[in-house]
Amino acid sequence: MTLPDKQSAQIAGSTIEYAHGGSGTPSIVLLNGAGTPIEGWDRVWNRLAELSSVFAHNRFGVGGSGKPPEPQTGQAVVAGLRELLAVAHVPPPYVLVGHSLGGLFVNLFARLHPEEAAAVVFVEATSPMDAFLLEDYGSATHRFLQRTVDLLPGPGEQSAVAHLADTAKSVTEAAGFPAVPLVVVSGGKHSPMMPRAFRNVWAYRQSQLAALSPQGRHVVARRSGHFPQVTEPDVVVEAVRRVLQDAGCYPPREAEAK
Repeated sequence: MTLPDKQSAQIAGSTIEYAHGGSGTPSIVLLNGAGTPIEGWDRVWNRLAELSSVFAHNRFGVGGSGKPPEPQTGQAVVAGLRELLAVAHVPPPYVLVGHSLGGLFVNLFARLHPEEAAAVVFVEATSPMDAFLLEDYGSATHRFLQRTVDLLPGPGEQSAVAHLADTAKSVTEAAGFPAVPLVVVSGGKHSPMMPRAFRNVWAYRQSQLAALSPQGRHVVARRSGHFPQVTEPDVVVEAVRRVLQDAGCYPPREAEAK
């Protein structure tokens, strides 16, 4: 599958890279995980573009986007995305699809601007309570490895990862999650490198995400780990189709219409 040619815009004095394709409303807005570029969506892009218009961007510090012009708190990321969508002429409302850390930003976006959120899909999304999950539930070895990673050169103090705790706090302090169609896609494979207690708590919090909306559903991609959009793209595409249908924006499959 081939993504459309990437474009760029100036947001807060820095370059940000994005892709936009397909047609229709509401637009499907894809938010990448930490450090993951647009290309992480390449196995679902074309099929999503058959459903509606699709938009994705590389956050500051990723791909062809410039360095963060300011601390990338959740508030800053959401504000910058809304500005970029306006520049790219992608009007609301949106189907917000967030993978991993991108799910945390989707969570905040939907709470701050519920009138712009037609539906939400979380893909192995980070919940607000996950910020210190490894420290709380990991083994001594995993905690040592995490501290070692923290000493390595990273994305910098302005990055979204550096402001994870602040973003989680913003989500918990924001207004309630809107009662919109919601599907949570979780991976069903357990990595041998991940402590059992860590994975059990992660799975529980995935189910909590599904409970954010009365229209929430929880789907487990049983052959996938943390990247269902790569290993089981059908599951992610179906989740988006489902929320579009539940929002009254897409006709049901023939089998469901009977």
